[in-house]
Order: sequence, then C-alpha cells, then structure tokens
Amino acid sequence: MQGMKRMSKNGRRIGLILAGMTLAAMLPNPAAMAEIGEIRIAQQFGLAYLPLIVARHQHLIERRAAAAGLGRVEVSWVRLGGGSAMNDALLTGSLDFASAGLGPLLTLWDKTRDNFGVRGMVALDASAVFLNVNRPGLATLADLRDSDRIALPAVKVSHQAVLLQMAAARAYGPAQYDRFDKLTVTMAHPDAYIALLSGRTEITGHFGNSPFIYQELGDPRIHRLLSSQDIIGGLGTVTSVFTTAKLRNDNPKIYRAVFDALQEAQALIAQHKDWAAQIYVAEEKGPLSADAIRKLLELPTTLYSSVPLNTKKFADFMVGTGALKTKPASWRDYYFPELYDQSGS
Repeated sequence: MQGMKRMSKNGRRIGLILAGMTLAAMLPNPAAMAEIGEIRIAQQFGLAYLPLIVARHQHLIERRAAAAGLGRVEVSWVRLGGGSAMNDALLTGSLDFASAGLGPLLTLWDKTRDNFGVRGMVALDASAVFLNVNRPGLATLADLRDSDRIALPAVKVSHQAVLLQMAAARAYGPAQYDRFDKLTVTMAHPDAYIALLSGRTEITGHFGNSPFIYQELGDPRIHRLLSSQDIIGGLGTVTSVFTTAKLRNDNPKIYRAVFDALQEAQALIAQHKDWAAQIYVAEEKGPLSADAIRKLLELPTTLYSSVPLNTKKFADFMVGTGALKTKPASWRDYYFPELYDQSGS
C-alpha cells in the first residue's frame, strides 16, 4: 500500500511537471517575440523620396508600430547621396531600410541571394528622369566628347548609370553598352544641379530626378538630351525601399509597420498634392515654392507607385551586360511577397 501511495504521489508530481512544461511552451517567449525598438532608414535627395518625407513628417511608421502593439519605436533618418553608399550601409548593419534606384537594388539582390537575402519591400517612385546638358553643341549621344562629364548618383550601378548604358546599347549595339561609363562621375543630385548650372566645372551633363531636372530646364542654357521614358518605353520604377530577409523574418510587425506606412504616404500624396508639396518644402528647404512643387506633382511624368513597373526589362538588360549573374524569372524574385497580390512588371 505504501509503495502504491508513493507511486501515486510521484505520478501527481510528474503530471504537474508535464502540465507546467506544456503551459510554459504555450506562453510567449519574450526574447523570441522582442522586435527592434529603433528603425534606421536612409533616403536620398529629390521628389522621388517624397513618400519617405511624408512618412517622416507625419510619424506614420511610429503610429503603425504603436497600433501593432510595439509601443514606442524610435525612427532614425539618415541622408545618403547614392546607391553605393546605401548598399554598403545596409550590408554593414548601419541601416535597417535603404532606399535607392533599381540598379542598386538589383545589384544587392543578386549578390546576397545566399546570405543576406536583400529584396525590395516597396517601390516608391516611377517618375521620369532626364539627362540634361549645358553644352550648346550636345544634341545627341554621338556629340558626347571625352572631355564631357555626366554627374549621376553612382557610376555603373545607379539607376541613371544603367539607363545611360541602355541608351548606348540601343545607339551603338549591345557590345558598346559601356561606351559612356568613362564619362560618368558620382555626385549627389543637389551638387550636380549646382555644378551643371554654374557652367564653371567639368560637369556638362546631369542625369537627375525631380525637382532638379525641371529646375535645370528652367535655365535657357540647359536642354534635355535623354528621357527615361524614351529608353524604357514609358514610366518605370526608379526608387524602392529594400532590406534584408533577416530583418523581415525577425521583425514581422516592424516590417509591416514600415510597409503600410509607406503605402499610406503614397495614398496621401495622391489625394492631397497641395499638402504634400508643403511638407516637401518645409522638410527639404529648397528654393522652389510649394506651388511649384505641387505643379510638378501634377505632371504626367510624376508617378508614385508601390507596385514595381517596367522593372523586368531593366533587370534583363543588367543580366545581358554581366552586371547580374542571376536572371530573375519575374519582378517577384527581387521584391518580398507582401506585393505579390498586385500586378507589377
């Protein structure tokens, strides 16, 4: 009898232990559930980054994070001048979310497929970009001289650098896609704008974005040599926000907060252009008035779209030149799944 009592007591203890283990397994693990409390996001210059500017000004990310139960999340904003700097900062852990043209995104996607797994989170801007020049005799690509210098955000890898290669390949054949690479120099858009208008530097061309390209064309000494619409056959995604697979996997609520905030910012811009223009002027403190910015936002060459547009032909070109080793089957290969229910290209 005593042995049976001891067995009964042991059984109850074991049952309690097992029940406790089951309960512990069901309870959330604070360490596993914890997401980062600070987000570091970088942007560049120009209206291409207006969704980021609106999100920053209106604290949209912080609001989304709070609504997701994450409490107070600090968002730190960094300004970088080009895609190469963006890529370096993301890979070294200095950034959580980078923003740059399609060229830098595709380059990083291709190089990190077996480790960091970088992909686009959301497209930002599909507006036209122009190559403007200040030399009177420069009317076509054939007129470019060895002494000419074309400023763009990053040589070889920036969106504008690849567009110039596409234009060269069309004009001179695929084998000469890099014909004008030697003429390009890395320069942030505001600096390139100043250099082009001054006429006192080696810079004779600026492959830039809005509003700089329109400000330049307001000067009678400046004319347009190329438009991205002519090169890719219409408007196409220029800038995107991208990050690593690890950040997305480890911080699903943070990721979703940023994703939703940027789409909200794009919707607000579409609905309230006057308001968005005022925010841009207040945040960027450029020479243009809010009314001038609003007029630019109303142009048919200005488009904010979270859905990737005309990106596959861009990627295929980079594969053809050897800039990408991996040929994507579709745009879904280099963007994360949150966009897959939308019809991109």
